Amino acid sequence: MRRLSGEYMTLRQIADRFGVHRSVARRWLLKEGYEFIEVRDRERGNQMVTALPWDIAADALHRRKEQGFGVVGVKRERGEIWTEDERQAYAVLRDIEQAEARRRAIEQGRWVDEGSGFIMETKDPAAFTEAADYVADLKRLASGIIEYGIGHEETFELIDMLRAMVDDHNDLPQDPANMVLFALTGLEKGWREQARKYRTRSEGEVGEA
Repeated sequence: MRRLSGEYMTLRQIADRFGVHRSVARRWLLKEGYEFIEVRDRERGNQMVTALPWDIAADALHRRKEQGFGVVGVKRERGEIWTEDERQAYAVLRDIEQAEARRRAIEQGRWVDEGSGFIMETKDPAAFTEAADYVADLKRLASGIIEYGIGHEETFELIDMLRAMVDDHNDLPQDPANMVLFALTGLEKGWREQARKYRTRSEGEVGEA
């Protein structure tokens, strides 16, 4: 059933508030007995996406919070949560605070990674190499997926590759891991902003036609 914007929270939005990947959020929600609906999401070009009605999503956020997990945007009152505008305002404020923290760190002579913006705990050049090695493995995995997706049926090779990545980087130190995470987060944010601008421009061109 189609619902209007504002009456639901998409799985992506819920996962963002949980601070986990969508697959993790989906598994937890299903385990807790929540039933999804399909809606058209304006932010994704009116594509059909998985979601929960807003009141049900609020219940899920409070339940996960009560289980001891970190959740963004849960108010003290039962069933009350931040709106998406409030959550986005919080995200902007957090970005400003992080930028200010990086500025102060540089003034204090600490080491801030130029690629990810992560404030390094130690001035260890090996951290860059370890982070680069992890990204290289991600690139190799993506290349394999593209190659095998064209027609080759080498699924098990991809699984083995993924297992090797887990084994190789199971004990990845905090600094390299955070460098990778910050860089990927920045890339995702940039692409989402670019998509939003493109949709706005496209909708304007359609309106003028």
